[in-house]
Amino acid sequence: DHAHGCATTVPPIRFFQQSQQQQQQQEQDDDIRSSSSLLKEPLCDSANDAAISRLADLSERIRNRGVDPFGVEDGPFRFMEVVCRDEGGRRYDMPVPWLGGSSSTKEEEGTMGTPLNAEQSNAIRCLHESLDEIVRPVMKALWSSSSSSEKVHECNVAAAGFLINQPGSKSQSLHRDGPDSGFIDVFVPLVDLTEDLGP
Repeated sequence: DHAHGCATTVPPIRFFQQSQQQQQQQEQDDDIRSSSSLLKEPLCDSANDAAISRLADLSERIRNRGVDPFGVEDGPFRFMEVVCRDEGGRRYDMPVPWLGGSSSTKEEEGTMGTPLNAEQSNAIRCLHESLDEIVRPVMKALWSSSSSSEKVHECNVAAAGFLINQPGSKSQSLHRDGPDSGFIDVFVPLVDLTEDLGP
């Protein structure tokens, strides 16, 4: 691995004129640029495997109910555990309980219908805990520096899940996710983004 980014020389006089906050921000930016990845590949692979495994488990359960799990015969479908978004079974939304950080509880693991198996639960917990360590401080920093008169004291996770778009899924029009103010959606690709997977 090698660092991405560029180094610049700053005249000493300018360096000393920076505020302490600017210096800290610069150090944080340099740390982020020097890191090849905030989420390591084995963690992403494990979470991706858990998502694929869960989708396979749920597809089998859906098939056992007499419904086409690919949405070809019956069209797109919606169950608590998985939503098929297009004919052909190429795009799915799969909610899972949030298992990371301070807002997760043991009770949440059973709130999404069919429970996760132990391997899925462990992989998703590891992903969520890693995301919590990255995203929560960023959100707190963004909200604390906002010009809003409202003070934000707590960041909570409202929902978590996997969006599975397989090659060949129908194109989506540009859209925003989440109609509610005060919510921020965070998307993390678990696979390398290549031209084959689409823009």
